[in-house]
Amino acid sequence: MDRSKAPQVNILSEIDIPSISHFKLDSGIDVYYVESTESEAFKIEAVHQSGFIQMPSASASSLLSKMLLEGTKDFPGKLFLEEIDALGSFIESTPGFDSATISLFGLSRYFKKNVALLASALYRAEMKESRLDFLKKKEINRVKLNLEKGSYLTSTQLRKNLFGSHPYGYTSSIDDINNQGIKTLETFSQTRSMSFSLFLSGKLPSDFKQILNSLFPVKGNYEQKPSELKWPDESVRTIDRNEKFIQSSIRLGARLFNRKHEDYSGFMLLNEILGGFFGSRLMKNIREDKGYTYGIGSSLYALNEIGYFTIGTEVNHEAEEDTLIQIEHEINRLKEEPVSTEELLVVKNYFLGTFANSWSAPFATIDKFKGLHAQGLDLSFYATHLAKIKNIDQDDLLRLANNYLHFDKMCLATVGKA
Repeated sequence: MDRSKAPQVNILSEIDIPSISHFKLDSGIDVYYVESTESEAFKIEAVHQSGFIQMPSASASSLLSKMLLEGTKDFPGKLFLEEIDALGSFIESTPGFDSATISLFGLSRYFKKNVALLASALYRAEMKESRLDFLKKKEINRVKLNLEKGSYLTSTQLRKNLFGSHPYGYTSSIDDINNQGIKTLETFSQTRSMSFSLFLSGKLPSDFKQILNSLFPVKGNYEQKPSELKWPDESVRTIDRNEKFIQSSIRLGARLFNRKHEDYSGFMLLNEILGGFFGSRLMKNIREDKGYTYGIGSSLYALNEIGYFTIGTEVNHEAEEDTLIQIEHEINRLKEEPVSTEELLVVKNYFLGTFANSWSAPFATIDKFKGLHAQGLDLSFYATHLAKIKNIDQDDLLRLANNYLHFDKMCLATVGKA
């Protein structure tokens, strides 16, 4: 073996993408599932209409999600979570931009008991004023802590710059948390939260369909219409100077597109080259060559109504100006110079290898499907996606960079000392 030569890099030829099964309960609730017998565990998720886009504020969405696990009429107060613990299960409730989710992980032999607890949270949440007051205090403390973090301030400010008054720009505030009332949240729980679909994965009992039918007899009918709000102008740039911040936190971004767009797949590969993995150009320049940061990265987030591209890092104050110069330099390189054949092959293989590994468990499969399903797609999307990744060439990347990477038009949010 000649260790002076790097091993040959080859593109991954085939990736086996599992299928998702679907049926409707008698109530009309959609159920999507993928089964596996590799472990004795399962996951069930209820994706309901209580995300930012269905709610009046981020605080309303967040508090409602938490209240659903603060006891039910069947399992009052702490008894609810004690029942979860007694089964060796784990449950969490998470608000998101386009929906909210309750996820429950449990042992398959306790499937019915676990699912009964989930159904109780969705249909019969206790919604007590005393529990809301407790959660408000926790949320206010969380917000206060976050307001001391430059990374949080730049991330939330960038979304405000990109989306303005659209729900994608929502962030929690202390005043808004204090203004949330139990009656309003209870109404939301009986409308938004009761409008849900179910997603299951792992080892499921043979009678799981009958169990679901018995436990979920009612389907909510809330449906959010697409928003009619206009996006703000591009190139909104904000700088917050405060001596308490030792480092400068930098976030750049632009509104782009979601998975339905014809250039989504190609841009994902372009992003990988720019800042999507440890060997990306931004990492090599700003971390390895300049030593300005421990990490810098870029991402494309695909939401239901739109997508957005971001670049983020934390650097010493003295390096803030040159970091922006170097980011612009790397963007311009992608617009002016073809990516080398060797770099393109390495990044393609890394991208495809990472993608193949991401299907290693049924829980991951259902997670991928959920994101696609929310945008009107199914797992067949990935056949086209992978074909585009494999076939993309240097000219395609130049076109994509020139069409979508415009440093001077990007929104910017920076927090750092004066």
